[in-house]
Amino acid sequence: MARTKKTSLIIKIVLVLAIVYLLYVFIGLQIKINAKKQQINEYDEKIGEITSENERLAGILDAEIDEEYVEKVARDMGYVNQDEKVYESITD
Repeated sequence: MARTKKTSLIIKIVLVLAIVYLLYVFIGLQIKINAKKQQINEYDEKIGEITSENERLAGILDAEIDEEYVEKVARDMGYVNQDEKVYESITD
């Protein structure tokens, strides 16, 4: 009779320790899952930002080229048309 009580007590202790260990593992995994979900949310935000930037740039590439604007920018940079003559002023 004493042996069965001792065995029963050992089984109960082992079960309690197993349950405590499983709870510890479960809580640790839940913490890791929550951290990964937060990472996923951050990556989703970055993907959204990059996607909108890509759409903006694609819109710029697909836009019609305004020849007058291109000519104005080129002239501001010092370029001239092929058939134009360039005169430089030598007076100071």
